[in-house]
This record gives sequence, structure tokens and C-alpha cells, in this order.
Amino acid sequence: WADYSGSGSVQAWKTGVSYQATPRFRIRATRSQDVRAPTLRERFEQQRGGVNVLDPQNNNQTISTASFTGGNPNVGLETAKTNVLGFVYEPLDRFSVTIDGYEIDLDGAIGQLTSQGIVDTCFASGGASSLCQFVIRDSGGQITRVEALFINLSNQRVRGVDLELNYSGVDVGGGTLSWRFIGSRLSENSILTPGSARDERVGDVGVAGLPETKVTTSLRYAHGPWSLFLQERYIGGGVNDRRLVESNVRIPGRTTIDDNTVDSVMYTDLTFNFSGGGNGAMPWETFLTVNNLTNEAPPDMWGVLGRVGVPGPNTFLYDTIGRRFVAGVRLNF
Repeated sequence: WADYSGSGSVQAWKTGVSYQATPRFRIRATRSQDVRAPTLRERFEQQRGGVNVLDPQNNNQTISTASFTGGNPNVGLETAKTNVLGFVYEPLDRFSVTIDGYEIDLDGAIGQLTSQGIVDTCFASGGASSLCQFVIRDSGGQITRVEALFINLSNQRVRGVDLELNYSGVDVGGGTLSWRFIGSRLSENSILTPGSARDERVGDVGVAGLPETKVTTSLRYAHGPWSLFLQERYIGGGVNDRRLVESNVRIPGRTTIDDNTVDSVMYTDLTFNFSGGGNGAMPWETFLTVNNLTNEAPPDMWGVLGRVGVPGPNTFLYDTIGRRFVAGVRLNF
């Protein structure tokens, strides 16, 4: 039980069961109620500026208007009920397979929608959506301000399946080789606001969305005091904006885009470690890491054009810095 000043009180709990069906096969399941209070940023950090939006109420005319974004002192707690069901199978002594299906049902999910998304959802609901309060119009029906604040969505639902493969301790050339594979398949990532239809966002990787498929695989080879770690990160492709219609010709009443696809991308990371000390001496370790070894650029994607230009790719998913090096020494004393 927790009591948050400004947000209210709520209970959190978790229960689970694990059943070892055979020496090599185990079934497991958990159910929990999780709680998150809004951060100081989500409650109080606010910015005023400008934004360009297409107004469907006025023939998709491009409107340059004021914007009010960021914190909302009235945002409340979000609670989530999470169900996980899966199994662990070890067909070999050094090899294991793990599959988990999950469902997360969030009530009052804290989120920040884009200005364009707020305008579009309000229009599609015929003015019934709770988001319409954030679209400010003058007496002539022209947008004068859009407030893209953090709000409690009615509901957010996330479903998917995770797969993990582990193969460790293989003797190779006097050392040991280990391999790990983690794959995730997202089947639902929808939100619901009062007065609006459920909005499915799987594969919309624009702004802060999530792809349908993500994969991370790695190899680690250790030989005496040194080791080498190689990792590949794959982010599946998707669409730039699920609300747009892909077409190279104008469609009356619809917002179109020539190419709405976003390509998949793969990043390579490499780390070298060397350990020293021992036999009474101070243990130490040195390492060199190269992130984004191949200097892979983020895929081309275009957000809403604002007064300061295009915001760029989804920084939650993509590497926008490029190849970078990290070196260091660790001492244990």
C-alpha cells in the first residue's frame, strides 16, 4: 500500500506459481498489480511554443498555432494488471529455451500524445472525445492552441511474446563460448480515451512508438584473463504515422504521404575485456567498448513539421549519435 501526495493511494501486489513438470521442463505464471506515480516532469515541467498541425475540420488545412506541452498537475496514478505465462525447457545441459506470453492492462496510463494525434482523435470522435478539451478554437472554428500535456489515458493494453535462447559454456580453442538470443513480438499496443475508439499503435515507430519485432543476440568468448563480447541489435521496420494514408496522389478528406514505411535497422556493439591482479594483488579490469560499430544511421522518418523544423527519428528506439568508444579501468579494493 502506498499513499502519494497529490496523486492518491493504491495497493500493489504480486503472486505467482512455478511447477517443475520434469527435470528439464518448468511451467511458470505470475499475476501482479503494479503502480506508478507521475514524475515531477510529468506533473510540472511545461513548455510553450508553436506547432504546425493539419486541421481535418477545415479541409486538412495546415495551421501554424500555439502549443502548450509537458507537465499536468492533475495527472494521477497509473495502475497495471500484468499476466505472464511461460515455460523453461532445457533439452541439453548447456542449452535452454524460454518462452513467455504477457499481457499488461493499464488503467489511467500516463502518456503524452502528439498535437496532431490530439486534433485527429477529437475530430474523429465528432467532439465527444475527452481530448477535445485540449484543442482550443476561436469563434470562427480556427485552432488557436493545442495542449499536448501528460494525461491519464482511459486504458492502455500491451500484449506480446518473448523468446530467449541460451547456450553457454561451450569449449572452443581452450576457452569458452556462450550465445544468447532474445526476441520479442508485440501483438498489441493500444490506447483508449473516453469518447474515442481504441487506437492500435503496433508498428508505428514514429515519435515514441514501438516496432512489432525486436531481436538482440550476442556471443561471448572468454580465454584466460581476456574476453570478447559481440552483440547485434535488430529493430524491425514499421510505419512513420499510422494515421496517414500512403498514396502518391491527393485523396480528398484524407491526409496522405508518399512513403509511410520506416526501414528496419541493425546495430553492432563490441566489447574487449582484460582482467589482471590476483595472487594477493589488487584485482583490476580494463575494457574497451565500441557501440554502433558500423556507424549505422537511424532510418529516414519525418515527424510533424514544426516551427523549428522536423523533430527527427524516435530517440527511444534509434541510435542518433553514431559510432562511439568507451574505455575504462575498474579496481576492486
